[in-house]
Amino acid sequence: MRDRYREVLLARTFSLKDCRCISEDHVNILVKNGSAYPCFCTNRRMQLIKREANRAQEIPKYDNKCRHLSAKEVERRMGTGEPYCVRFKISDKEESFHDLIYGPISYNVSLNEGDPVIFKSDGYPTYHFANVVDDHLMEISHVLRGVEWQISTTKHLLLYRAFGWDPPLYGHLPLLMNADGTKLSKRQNDIRISSYRENYIFPLTLLNFIVNSGGGFEKDQERHLKPQCYSIDELCEQFDLSKINSHSGKLMGDRLLEFNRLEIKRQLKNDDERQRLIENTRALAKKHFEIRNSGNSVQLSDEFIGRVLDWSQNRIEKLPDLFSPSLAFVWTLPTSYNVDDNISIAIPVLEEGLRKMEAINKDELNALLRQISNERGLKYGLFMKSLRVILSGLKEGPSVAEMIEILGKEDTIRRLDLCLNKTTSMK
Repeated sequence: MRDRYREVLLARTFSLKDCRCISEDHVNILVKNGSAYPCFCTNRRMQLIKREANRAQEIPKYDNKCRHLSAKEVERRMGTGEPYCVRFKISDKEESFHDLIYGPISYNVSLNEGDPVIFKSDGYPTYHFANVVDDHLMEISHVLRGVEWQISTTKHLLLYRAFGWDPPLYGHLPLLMNADGTKLSKRQNDIRISSYRENYIFPLTLLNFIVNSGGGFEKDQERHLKPQCYSIDELCEQFDLSKINSHSGKLMGDRLLEFNRLEIKRQLKNDDERQRLIENTRALAKKHFEIRNSGNSVQLSDEFIGRVLDWSQNRIEKLPDLFSPSLAFVWTLPTSYNVDDNISIAIPVLEEGLRKMEAINKDELNALLRQISNERGLKYGLFMKSLRVILSGLKEGPSVAEMIEILGKEDTIRRLDLCLNKTTSMK
């Protein structure tokens, strides 16, 4: 049976028909060994049972009527073509198992439900039955799932016993909650995967965020105070089942963007991921500014975008932050100037100093700017304010040395020339 299942999976043609055949073969095993039986109760009868239980303020559950039908009666009713499902005989005794997270667990399934349906009248299995069969055929050794499934584990173990199979080890994970302690809901649009993707949250960001909020990892002080974005391989190496807590974890939303910033820094250190980050940034820039190689845009070369990302990695939390108004100067040229004549005279001196520099260095830039200000008799504050407007069109923002560092020598000189040309044409 397991070989047949493996062949179906390898053929990559797994269909509902295959699912039905595999489940039907297995449900017949339980019927033959007396662990399951056909049930002919109609939907109408089940509704009446539920209604009567609600009226009596009791737990609505099946009364196991068809469990007691004789083999002759079952054969007769099946022979007439009467629709039926198949139910599994659950024990009326308390069953125990060891939960890898919560320790010893005991539960009597029959207190809250009657014999459950494992094969529906339409010929398809229910989840609880298919789950057990699939896990066995796939040779699953450990099952880790949410704690809300703990109540169903006893039923699954009874199914394993009925087949004569060794069950996997079960561990139930505590729930992740909202920051205020309320339960996460699929109706919260901001926790949908599509919402994170649309907001440029990286997959590894989300994984590290959840890991940090949950358990299974060493919770040392350094890791808490200095979080890091780990790769999947690194997380796999660090995971320790014994470190999982039994209490619920809270998703602290303010840390999500912190992990996204850390993920940007991590990607910049990996050549392949760095290149993808550059390409994604270029595409986002073109989309945001509708840049089509026009004369009003700066270059979008790999070297330039890489420099922008390196410079901004401690300043941004998401890629769209690169296109905020305060950083627009990185991508677009200023459109208007109001520069004092004394400043205009100093611009060629700055250009000459930049051309002599082999590499842009912020300390050398600051020294050059201070020297030009002193030699030309300019107030340093006014000189910096004017240069900021020339280079970015902004009255506030990063220091002039930082702007030159991020723009690079060629683009800085280009902007200085543009200012000189426009200023001259206005006179």
